[in-house]
Amino acid sequence: MHITKRSLLVLLAAVIVAPGLMTAQGAWQTVANEPGRFSITVPAPLSPDRPVTDTNGVTSHTFVASHAGKAYVVAYADGAIQNWRAEMDAARDALLKGLSASVVSEQYFKASQPVGDVQASEFTCRSEAQGTECQCRTFWHKSRLYMVGVLYKSGTGSALDTARFLDSFRITS
Repeated sequence: MHITKRSLLVLLAAVIVAPGLMTAQGAWQTVANEPGRFSITVPAPLSPDRPVTDTNGVTSHTFVASHAGKAYVVAYADGAIQNWRAEMDAARDALLKGLSASVVSEQYFKASQPVGDVQASEFTCRSEAQGTECQCRTFWHKSRLYMVGVLYKSGTGSALDTARFLDSFRITS
């Protein structure tokens, strides 16, 4: 599925390039994406990547904000997606593989959203080889998979900023 590959490329590029592209913005803002049916609070503007459709008809959309050496990413995919648990696991596994990372912690749960309770997961990862860490959540709603995450260099992550970003994600319809 392209959501994980595209998200991974955007995440890696943002973290590698982010220090040179820092913005002076410090004010967080809530943005809504009507086509994606989500809203989220971010520390810098979300930049969209070009949508990608795979051979199974699954179209992925990725957005990234880089701020203070961290990449804040929202990605979603919809199309011929059948098994929410398998898709969540595949998204996690592709990210881990691309980062040469391993899972530090993981849990599955039902998340309360404005659209009702949805299937969700949260995991943290660490790559000793690349010196990076991530914290991500995935959500499943009406054949759409969302992945929301923060990637940062090991030891530089702010639990408050990461929580603020992840906790602000809302599926709006």
